[in-house]
Amino acid sequence: MEKQKQPHDTKNRFDEIAITDEELRQMPASTDTLVDFFRTSPLSGVALDLDRDKSDSTEVQL
Repeated sequence: MEKQKQPHDTKNRFDEIAITDEELRQMPASTDTLVDFFRTSPLSGVALDLDRDKSDSTEVQL
């Protein structure tokens, strides 16, 4: 069965990229730690509300 092309939705656009295992192995590994990532993040210094939501969970029907 042939996949039909759908018009591009500019609001929710996803592109697919496929790489081989060899290409993945050749990619440089990140040298930053998670702490370094958060220190250099654009959100660094922004007060974030990190309190956990204690409300009851919502049941979702699929």
